[in-house]
Amino acid sequence: MNLRKQGSRNIPARQLTSLSLPQRELFHAKLTRSVNWQKYDPKTESYSARTPMNSYDVLKCSQACFHLFEWLRSLLPEEERPPRCVDIDLQAYREQEGEVELDRQSP
Repeated sequence: MNLRKQGSRNIPARQLTSLSLPQRELFHAKLTRSVNWQKYDPKTESYSARTPMNSYDVLKCSQACFHLFEWLRSLLPEEERPPRCVDIDLQAYREQEGEVELDRQSP
């Protein structure tokens, strides 16, 4: 399942039925499993050793990776640092923003 090649605009049109049964089972297992991620539950006042996969924790991990990369990047001399973004990302962002603006203007 290569969603990048197909573009993000096609993601809503994707159906699990396009996958074979073993691929669907693997998809389901990976998306619904619990991971070793210690989490505090204030109701029980205890830690749980495993946490179900969820969007909020994925977002927190993404933000943590960004901040870690920015810190590691800052350790290098400025002229040797990798870029924060590449031109293709900026172009795609601008195109997406233009599409969003057009959508807002549509009746």
